[in-house]
Amino acid sequence: MQAPKEEEDDRRGSVDGGAGSPNVPGSAVGPGDQDSTKRKALPPREPPSALTVPFLTYVDAEVARRYLMAGAETYHGRVHWDLRVADSDLFIRLTAEDADLLQISTASLLHRLSIVVQTMQHFVPQFRPKCQSQKGN
Repeated sequence: MQAPKEEEDDRRGSVDGGAGSPNVPGSAVGPGDQDSTKRKALPPREPPSALTVPFLTYVDAEVARRYLMAGAETYHGRVHWDLRVADSDLFIRLTAEDADLLQISTASLLHRLSIVVQTMQHFVPQFRPKCQSQKGN
């Protein structure tokens, strides 16, 4: 089944016997009012990008937040970066009017985040492998 073509839509609501809405009191659409029932599409608003990154300590999350904030300045206020630390979690939320700019800034943020996480992994001792090897003995 195919959707009716626009020419057919215009004839349905016409006065000359189309199958449009009846012209009765209280009806939402009268003859010739087909155009008023079409909803005007609003431009889609991009949902904000949000991410929660857990760290081992509050200090680690704060170091990451400060490092990431330096990248926020490159967009001259066109992308809003909201970076907050609670306990040992870093909460990141990006918003922008332009979807392309939001995508670019998100990719940049993720790249910078991967750098800071990799750097921190070099300074944090690896506890998990030691704990597992002690259980095996």
